[in-house]
Amino acid sequence: VSAYKIDKTLITALYFVLYAVAGVYVIRRFAKSFSSDFLFYGIAAILMFWTFDALIQYFVGHNLFGWPYNGYRLTGIFHPKIRIGIVFAHLSPFLIEAGRRLSLRSGQNWHWLLLAPYFAVVLLSGSRSAWLTLLVVWFVYAVILLRRRDIKTIGQIFLILAVSIGTSMLISDKLKNRLEQTLRGLSTDPEAINTATSLRIEAWQGAWQLFLDAPVTG
Repeated sequence: VSAYKIDKTLITALYFVLYAVAGVYVIRRFAKSFSSDFLFYGIAAILMFWTFDALIQYFVGHNLFGWPYNGYRLTGIFHPKIRIGIVFAHLSPFLIEAGRRLSLRSGQNWHWLLLAPYFAVVLLSGSRSAWLTLLVVWFVYAVILLRRRDIKTIGQIFLILAVSIGTSMLISDKLKNRLEQTLRGLSTDPEAINTATSLRIEAWQGAWQLFLDAPVTG
């Protein structure tokens, strides 16, 4: 009610309500008949297609749909929006679980190699929030695997992640510079932290001031 732009805020609020409507349908549908294999393998297949499409965009200059590479951050299937990294980071457990199930069924571990290009796309997306989200998601997933005493899977995943980071830095100087800039943000220098977070400190300071001005709705 105290938004700066009422119309934009209302549209955004109504837009997010659609997620709840879709969620109710998904819950009711899966309550009748739920196939976890179909869910994990289906999402994994979509993610691998998006991965292949994004890497084509990076190496060829445009993806399968003709959308060009902007020269500094991958957009892939979400062109022109730069959101592929954060989407991949959130959906990564589905791909990992699909790979784990395939490994258990086949008795082979080559499926884990599919994670290398997937992680590379997250890195080449250049999204720091995606990198952080991926680390948080993987920490939680590693705890789950640890509770299952699946140490082997944890080791394989982190090895592939390390290889993906190293290879991506070798093929992309922009990524290497962005990672170095991000690591400098771990210092105590406010200016370095502000630069590493893409000037987010100024935004956070503005948000804090907004709260002080209007504690209830700010």
